[in-house]
Amino acid sequence: MKKYISLCCILLITACSNNADPGLALETQGKTELTVSTYGRNTYLEEAAEIFMSQHQDVSIIVNTFASDISVDAMDAVTMYTNIQGDQSPEKYIKNMNTSIMAGSGSDLIAMDVLPYYKYAESGYLEDLSPYLEDGQFLQENFYEDMLKALRFSGGIYMLPTDYTSYLTGVHYLYEQNLDSNGMKISDIVTSGVQAFEGGNQLGEYIYHDAFELFSLLYNENYSQILNLVDKTCQYDSVLFTNILDRCKQIQNDGLIPNQQRNGEDDNLYYFTFDSIWTQNLLTPYFGFGDEYGEMVPVTDSEGNVYFTGLHSFAINHNSDNKDIAWAFLNYMLSEEMQSRPGTFPVNKKALENGYKQQIIQMLNEAIENGIALNGEPEEIANLYVENIKQFSGRINIYCFKDPIIEGIVEQEVTAYLSGNQTAEDTGRSIQSKVSTYLSE
Repeated sequence: MKKYISLCCILLITACSNNADPGLALETQGKTELTVSTYGRNTYLEEAAEIFMSQHQDVSIIVNTFASDISVDAMDAVTMYTNIQGDQSPEKYIKNMNTSIMAGSGSDLIAMDVLPYYKYAESGYLEDLSPYLEDGQFLQENFYEDMLKALRFSGGIYMLPTDYTSYLTGVHYLYEQNLDSNGMKISDIVTSGVQAFEGGNQLGEYIYHDAFELFSLLYNENYSQILNLVDKTCQYDSVLFTNILDRCKQIQNDGLIPNQQRNGEDDNLYYFTFDSIWTQNLLTPYFGFGDEYGEMVPVTDSEGNVYFTGLHSFAINHNSDNKDIAWAFLNYMLSEEMQSRPGTFPVNKKALENGYKQQIIQMLNEAIENGIALNGEPEEIANLYVENIKQFSGRINIYCFKDPIIEGIVEQEVTAYLSGNQTAEDTGRSIQSKVSTYLSE
């Protein structure tokens, strides 16, 4: 049934909001060319450029895509860095961008997909967007205040995401677990899972489905204590980091992670789940059947913060001669009109409440037409779903700034550790050496 819901989400959502934000006044001296750089294809960016040009005939937007046969819509930065090598690798793209931007050139608008954002921001290569956020054309009330504050880095705001991802967790209903509606640490849930299985677990019963992903969750929980991008310091050789490695390896060795033969089996039961805030699995209980993880709460870090990140984020080149037009286009990508388009999880609250909600209603109506009985009326269900997202998003208070090259180093080393005989201490020291060298470059 869940596969059917996902199919509905992909194929059947076609609604769009007609409530556009106020038009942006552009002053151009004849035909103006705006250039945008991105690592891989970004269909949202391309679609926005076409619409924007149709509304502003004097503007020509040139999207320069480094790896045109790779889509950033379907891949995360770490995966791209780890698995794509050669002339189309993110590392190659970063080197090219470093050369152009340090030479005072480069595109007017830069997609920060796989780029070391913090390095560019602190070096003065990106325009501080703070003044633009106060210019009256950017509708701040349409955005979560704490999310905007969380984007501040090195004294300014140098990029804005066109989408965002925060995370939710839940415990299987077969296990009694009191979840704090304000958020839960994954480490606490893992501890309770280990205790639940102390007497032994049945075949097909596991704490989580993948050892490396479990590591990633615990790593993210302690991220600010392990890596400081502002001070350029790291603690991968610390007891904190090696304990995370040891814990994941022990859980794997105890059979609480499925082996290769059992991985992906439909009858597997997992103690807890982890999902993006925009998961439409939150709708599952309304489709006439129960859900194993009915109660979902925000994931917090070790200090109780609810963090978020974005794959599609954009910055303005400080050396651009077209900053105002670059801002106008970025502002349009964040507008209710553009953010209400199908297939987009909006960072714009107005788009969430209108266009996105209408997409959900249409999906639910399509389900009824296909013979699925819902536990409620489509509009009522959509209202509850959107309200849940707003409540979760309202708790977000920090942005998880990451460097894809560092995360690639961590993934490669930890994957080798989990599948081999190297000690956690040796793994931590190896990562510490490589990351320290990189941070000093």
